[in-house]
Amino acid sequence: MSNRRGPPKHQNAYAWKPNAGVKINEMEVGGRFRPYSEITGVCARCREQIEWKRRYGKYKPLVEPAKR
Repeated sequence: MSNRRGPPKHQNAYAWKPNAGVKINEMEVGGRFRPYSEITGVCARCREQIEWKRRYGKYKPLVEPAKR
């Protein structure tokens, strides 16, 4: 671990983009023609986590509903 404190040594010139060099199929879920649905039925904290995952390409929707 680092013991360094204070501001970062270098500032990024631009924000990181998750899929910068990957072509995205616009017909897939999350594309331009089929955007993600609204997030309902979860608490505010879980909603923020799902939004973050969608924004940074980490979100994987469930293929099958959960079994009880």
